[in-house]
Amino acid sequence: MHRCIDYSWPNVDFEHFLIFIYYSIVAFRKVCIFAPQEKKKMNLSKTAKYAIRVVSYMALKKQELYSAAHLIQVLGVSDKYLKRILTILSNHNIIKSVQGRYGGFRLNKSTDDIYLYEIINTVEDIDKYLGCVLGFSECSCETPCSLHYNWGGIKQEFAAFLKNTSISEVLKNPEILKF
Repeated sequence: MHRCIDYSWPNVDFEHFLIFIYYSIVAFRKVCIFAPQEKKKMNLSKTAKYAIRVVSYMALKKQELYSAAHLIQVLGVSDKYLKRILTILSNHNIIKSVQGRYGGFRLNKSTDDIYLYEIINTVEDIDKYLGCVLGFSECSCETPCSLHYNWGGIKQEFAAFLKNTSISEVLKNPEILKF
């Protein structure tokens, strides 16, 4: 015997239901909870990934000066894009810019003092990853979205991971760094 389940939402018209479904799908795709291989992963923006790669690459030889041209070639990032990232990282004292004929860029801090959270928050707003999973600006404990409480624990774990993972930890296994 089959039972019919009433999936109707009280006081919600069809248009609002479709909007909810659309934003749920967008949020699910942004968070990338499951990749096609069924592995859990979190997708950072291209800018955040490149910034982490730049700092990680420089951390391999901490005192060496790297020219922008060298970093562009090794990391495979476009000239203008990488120079913008280098400028932002330099302005926030994560890396140091050395002017002159033999100048370049190098780390400005110890790898133990540079955390993923700081790098990401330097190049873009970290709230992009730690805000409402459905993208609502008014989402809070007082006015929660439908995924607020499910996302809360994951968000806290993710923030703790970013705040507690230094570049020196990223470099513990240099074989996984693919430049």
